[in-house]
Amino acid sequence: MDGIIEPSEDFMKGFNHGYEISRDNPEMKDTILSAKDLPEDYVIGFGDGELQYDRDRIRDEFIQIERENGLDEDADMGMEY
Repeated sequence: MDGIIEPSEDFMKGFNHGYEISRDNPEMKDTILSAKDLPEDYVIGFGDGELQYDRDRIRDEFIQIERENGLDEDADMGMEY
């Protein structure tokens, strides 16, 4: 497809590491990012992975709150669109 740019291997590694470390061991972040000679794509990917984890975590928290309060996100609550 035209216009689609495939991320570099370094970006993908960084993204996956950023997501996993944010989820499993966030205190390791500074240690990893302090390593010398990290590829720029890795560092950018790492940051994007952290952001994605935060988005997923917040979304999951909202879903849990909706469930606990008996709210159905698909139900029409009388709101006009």
